[in-house]
Amino acid sequence: MSPCAEKFLVDVREFVLGVDRTAFIENQRMIALKPGSAAERVGARKGDVVIGTGVYWNDVTRPVPVTIKGGKKVESLPLGSTRQIPQYQRPSQNAVSRERHPDSRTWRGRSEALCE
Repeated sequence: MSPCAEKFLVDVREFVLGVDRTAFIENQRMIALKPGSAAERVGARKGDVVIGTGVYWNDVTRPVPVTIKGGKKVESLPLGSTRQIPQYQRPSQNAVSRERHPDSRTWRGRSEALCE
């Protein structure tokens, strides 16, 4: 009997903007800038006033462009740490290990079969 679902571990990068999210959205300010974050590395500074942005929330594959008061433009990928998240898939006779963009998700080999 074949399993009804197979468990895979997926490496998922955490979405980290590098600043306080609430202050960024509600006050359009760079508050609580995380030291060493991508935002800091590209030149954003604590207290900067944001006058334009294009954030694709929780999508680590798309850069976050930010225009700061005074015309300064910065852009960075919101990459945080990697976490392994379990995913389930119906088995396939042609199951192959799949890989995606390294900053997004990477499928690893089978670890468990369920419903045997």
